[in-house]
Amino acid sequence: MDETIDGPEDEIAHRAKTRLNGKTEAWARRRRGVRSRAGQDRDPAREDTVRPRLPRPPAAARLTGARADALIDWDHLLVNGGDGAFRRAVHGLAALVRRLDVIHDLIAADAGIGGTQLEFLLAVIELVPDLGGERTGGDGADADGVALQDLKRRLDVSDLYVSQVSTQLVRRGLLEKGIDPARRSQRRVAPTDAGRAVAEAAAPLIRGAHNIAFAPLTAREFRALQRIAAKLDAASASAVDALARRRPTATPETPTALRAAVKRVRK
Repeated sequence: MDETIDGPEDEIAHRAKTRLNGKTEAWARRRRGVRSRAGQDRDPAREDTVRPRLPRPPAAARLTGARADALIDWDHLLVNGGDGAFRRAVHGLAALVRRLDVIHDLIAADAGIGGTQLEFLLAVIELVPDLGGERTGGDGADADGVALQDLKRRLDVSDLYVSQVSTQLVRRGLLEKGIDPARRSQRRVAPTDAGRAVAEAAAPLIRGAHNIAFAPLTAREFRALQRIAAKLDAASASAVDALARRRPTATPETPTALRAAVKRVRK
């Protein structure tokens, strides 16, 4: 059953939930002794000694032990000992992500789909090799398509997320699912003619919105943005891993300590 997503806030929450679910599922599998990527059995008894790899801070950085309600402890990210500038920067980044999602939502609405589905469809078309118009399958789907696992890595999302969104697009006739002939256990998806038509119609609208949103950046600033985004992407993934490890078999609900604090206040 498709999950109803009413607006950009719900969609962002859905993305965060499914991504974190994927992380917690991975940690749970490791604790149960499921084989690792290297093919070696993990020992659940020793799993508590295995920790996610944390990003390395700048050489001169130090933790200050800021006030209890501060959102960051690194001294080089504080201004006059306060975290106000850091909070504003984080809020600005979050607002940018929300607005980019709203752009996808507004454009996707004309096609009767959500922004999440449009992003997924564009990723499929990006990863599918150009077959020069040679198609097979129903409704003109591309012959080979792309593996769902490749899409999972490309979008950095969970298995559940990939399965749900791809199923929604298949039901709308924009994607077609099939089995990888080389790896029978793997599923593949390919855009249909209708899916390509939606993507081709959406591309100039997205491009126009991006032309406006990123117009203030110089080439040097854009290169700096690329470097910073890559650093934060890797570091934030480590942060999610660290949080998921604290509650490896739980869903991303409010942590127990926070629930206890709320109960104390309500009493």
